Amino acid sequence: MKKILIILVAVLVLPQVLLQDAGSYAADNTPEFQYPTIKTFRDVGVKRNTVAGDAKNGVRGQHTKITVTPADLPYPMLKYRLNTYVTEIESGNAAPLYAEAFSTHEKILNLTLKSGVYNSADYAKAKFPELFNVPAEKIDENAIRKLQFKAFPLISHWGGELLSAVTAEQEEKLFRSLQPVYDLIEKASKKRECDWSYLVEYRGIATTFDHAVNNTRALARFLGGKAQWEIRNGKYNDAVKTLRLGFRLADHIFDSDLPFLVPVLCGLAIENVMLNNIQLLITQPDTPNLYPALTQLSRNRNILQKAMQAELLWVISDMKPRSKAEIQKSLKSFEELDENNKEDCKTLLYNFTGLLHLALSYTINGEENSKYDESQVVAGVCALCYPYGKTRLLKRGLTEAEIDKLSVYQVVTPYVVEKIRAPYDELAVAVTLPRNSKNTALKLIDDKYIANYKLDSPPDMFVMFFLPALNASKDATARVDQTIDILQIVEVIRYYAAVNDGKLPESLDKIDLLHVNTISALNNKPFAYRVESNKAIIDYEFVRGDESRLEITLEKKFEK
Repeated sequence: MKKILIILVAVLVLPQVLLQDAGSYAADNTPEFQYPTIKTFRDVGVKRNTVAGDAKNGVRGQHTKITVTPADLPYPMLKYRLNTYVTEIESGNAAPLYAEAFSTHEKILNLTLKSGVYNSADYAKAKFPELFNVPAEKIDENAIRKLQFKAFPLISHWGGELLSAVTAEQEEKLFRSLQPVYDLIEKASKKRECDWSYLVEYRGIATTFDHAVNNTRALARFLGGKAQWEIRNGKYNDAVKTLRLGFRLADHIFDSDLPFLVPVLCGLAIENVMLNNIQLLITQPDTPNLYPALTQLSRNRNILQKAMQAELLWVISDMKPRSKAEIQKSLKSFEELDENNKEDCKTLLYNFTGLLHLALSYTINGEENSKYDESQVVAGVCALCYPYGKTRLLKRGLTEAEIDKLSVYQVVTPYVVEKIRAPYDELAVAVTLPRNSKNTALKLIDDKYIANYKLDSPPDMFVMFFLPALNASKDATARVDQTIDILQIVEVIRYYAAVNDGKLPESLDKIDLLHVNTISALNNKPFAYRVESNKAIIDYEFVRGDESRLEITLEKKFEK
């Protein structure tokens, strides 16, 4: 029974939480779209290999090709800044403004589709077979998606299954209509706080952070699409401002009152969207050098430590609507285990078992299952854990007679919570340490230990519930830092070429004009750098076990 409970939780709950941001890191296998661009536009070539030792690329992983032009540092240096100045910040809460921006975005989307697609003759023609009960295989779904994509190309999945094109006029009209969304995001970027707690009392923790994550992810897609449009049309100053709002949006997620591991992953994904656009921007032949701006991006933030603190809410608050006072009381009960009375212990145990009950409330197929109610789950946990709780109290010096006078909750709850807190505290310490550091006393950050982790009791479920998300967050944090490092190297190469008659540096050690970090944040190994003719090649690890390559072709001269 014990194993069944844990397996059900792992199968039903964990994937639902972690898969929310899976798409943020998925490989882009969609066809090339025919977007309108200016004549001088350069795209970034990306290929992902799945076979080691590929004859063409020699790497397993991501092979990126860019062409750059020498560029001196801008004057003043931070003319194209990517960060929001503290002097711009004012008192206020950004969360309601982001919510309003998302609602405005959805409203404009619906109006655009209704006026530009659903009332059109082409849409009626494509839908005609369905309206007259023609077999489904004859409905031209591709034609419908193509119409939707042309009307609103920021919704990537509409265009992801077919070759499409949008006109310059269509894009111009689209972004003009979306200006109110941009204005709201810009207004939110100036607010000091991003506090979603006003929703917690009414929606619960899980619903609130899911709502916040999904909304901000949509806004990030909008900003990424707008920045790409601006870059493709040579509006570099506007693109820099748009990317600045994207980085501020990520910062707001990291600094919010609900910095769970999944929102942290979302914030890191948003940063990646902006960094990918920076790579596209610096590829353009007449773009400014962004090295100074890249040095100002937030680094070494201890966002995972805050996320670990927030993860406690899964245990002490049961994900249900709670006031701040209730959460603070539950936290006190969590930390003062053996001082709690019967009711406090009962409340804390019911909060913890709420995760088990949630998992058991649905079948593998996602259908509601009324076989178990919450009291039965609590009774099962008490039956399984009472002997362990009793042993714990005996070791603490209590007699059999003293233990018999305690309620079942006062025996079981301290054992269950202590079994949760022990690995939690270890992980809270571990996330503050450098990635790949050697800490043999901290087993839970060792990959081999994690792979063989055993679920011996219900409290172990808590560790397995968020351990994969924690590891994914650590890797994602390191990847973002590494991406910033590599972009800085590219910009220093452009500067080096500008002041050395168009030459590439022979090695990264030769670059002493400006500081660059040449050690990978993922594996603590130096980036492999070499020069071949007019190309600089950097090999590095992007995903564990996969080697990636950035191939930089230097174009010595640019003529408009």
